[in-house]
Amino acid sequence: ALARGLGITCLLLAFVTALLVLLLGAAVAMRRVSRELAKYRQVEEELLRRNHFQEMVAAIAADLVAANSDNIDGKIGEALRRTGEFFTVERSDVFLFSPDQKTVTNTHEWCRPGLDSKRTLFKNFAISQAPWYRRHIVDEKAVVHIPDVAALPEEARHEKALLQDLGIRSALSIPIFTDKRMYGFIGFDALAQPRCWSVEEIQGLSVVAQILANAFTGIDAEQALRQSNLLLASAT
Repeated sequence: ALARGLGITCLLLAFVTALLVLLLGAAVAMRRVSRELAKYRQVEEELLRRNHFQEMVAAIAADLVAANSDNIDGKIGEALRRTGEFFTVERSDVFLFSPDQKTVTNTHEWCRPGLDSKRTLFKNFAISQAPWYRRHIVDEKAVVHIPDVAALPEEARHEKALLQDLGIRSALSIPIFTDKRMYGFIGFDALAQPRCWSVEEIQGLSVVAQILANAFTGIDAEQALRQSNLLLASAT
């Protein structure tokens, strides 16, 4: 009887052990499925965001292609609003250099509602006060991507102090230029939290900057033609 009782006990323990193994295996499997579903949703969201970004860049580019001296300001403002809202930054703007590239002016700006404008702070701002920025933007015609302002090197101490005084935690600047002229740059400022732009995002925004440069070139030609016509009219 004792042996029979021990045998039954062993069978029960074996059954319970097998049941626990099955349950634990199911739990592990469910966790794996849950992780895979989360990864799938993340990939799907990233693909949707990428598609939205490409559509936005295409729409902005198409709008800027049709720009002239009468509507360029409105088109730039709309482009800054759309890109600023997409990247959830606090500010996006356009800076244009003087013909001698000694000063720069914040000519266009979009700010998230409730944020003060900084346009008046950068009217004929001496670019010599930001030598590191000038070297990258003007001399090298390079994108300046600053994911973390606090991590800027010592050689950018002037720019670091300026950005921190404005409460900027991350910044992105993309030059606007042609092979004949450096016009300025498009800027994005993140204040609430640090922001890092992907290579694809920077490439897309560089397309916008290039089309904007072409629009400025067209406006220069348009204004030169108007001036020429005025001179001809005054001579007759």
